Amino acid sequence: MKACAIIAEYNPFHNGHAWHVKETRQCTHADVIVAVMSGNFVQRGELAIVDKWKRAEVALKHGVDIVIELPTLSAVQSADYFAHFAIKHVKALQCDFLSFGVEQQNTELLQTIATTLQNMQHSNNYTLSYYDRITAYVAQHLGKEAAKFVETPNNQLALAYVKAIQNQNLTIECVPILRRGANHTDTDFSHDCIASGSAIRQAVQQQIAIENYVSEDMVYYLVHHSHIKTEWWQILKILLLTKTHEELRHIYQVDEGIEHRLKQSALHACSYEDFLNQAMTKRFKKARIKRICIYIMLNITKIMMQEYRERPTEELRVLGFTSQGLRYLKTLQHVEWITQFKHHHFSNWGTQIQYDNVYNALCQQGDEQSFRRVLRL
Repeated sequence: MKACAIIAEYNPFHNGHAWHVKETRQCTHADVIVAVMSGNFVQRGELAIVDKWKRAEVALKHGVDIVIELPTLSAVQSADYFAHFAIKHVKALQCDFLSFGVEQQNTELLQTIATTLQNMQHSNNYTLSYYDRITAYVAQHLGKEAAKFVETPNNQLALAYVKAIQNQNLTIECVPILRRGANHTDTDFSHDCIASGSAIRQAVQQQIAIENYVSEDMVYYLVHHSHIKTEWWQILKILLLTKTHEELRHIYQVDEGIEHRLKQSALHACSYEDFLNQAMTKRFKKARIKRICIYIMLNITKIMMQEYRERPTEELRVLGFTSQGLRYLKTLQHVEWITQFKHHHFSNWGTQIQYDNVYNALCQQGDEQSFRRVLRL
């Protein structure tokens, strides 16, 4: 059986995602589509708008055969680390293809830029963000057109995936698919029936109709089960004001003295958005600050992340599957896939269970996140 992986967040699953799944199957002729999906905390440092089970269910109803959870410690990461952990899951799943969206469909250029970036050295220039340095490096070595390719968010993730595949010496075939309709960060509804996740999340918050852009089942979940109002900012502010600078320095990604700026911004900010605007710098972009806030909330330390990086991917958390997906899972060798937690799983999954409990507490939801039956469609 041939399997194609899609690394996704489905936050929420919308018409663009359904189209991508359909195109992926047509392009690869894969027998099985496997989604490696972020759990309840997502890559940009936010709580998923609806929980992982509801997003997995909708994905399975619209063309995906297996949904595997990308744990919080893997998902809430900058692009390169996010890709590294996700590709480790794709490797364990023994997939033949990896499909992803891009703003420019140029496979040769994608591979060339990824190979070139492998030679980029670490820099002590703290005046530029990581992607500013990448853009400058690509411009210097490959020219302005190549640098322009790096500037868009889906292309950036695509490059991270290709680099991770190269670094892990894998033979997975990359299948870039041209993004259709709205761009990743578009917040309007001007593209027929396909809108970005950002636009849909904003519309839900503003109680604007979304029926044309997501499936009926996802509309129901967004209307009745989204977490729009939480106590997130109040809790975060208390943590920032009560933790010492030394305690904050133990938190993952709290470097270069940013702990001072975080505490000062928390003291004077009148809202979470105001705090982010005050705390961000040229080096610490808004997305990075948001991820740091997740690490603080969940008490994710540098030591914890170091230990996690060194751990092999021995177990896969299966959220759901179709009958075809189950047949494929049964063919996998040298990897354990989990549908229900048992006592011996707690050594590796105990912190994830805690994080999901925090998600439930913040979202004021009663839906159990860890101990439930796998989704079967």
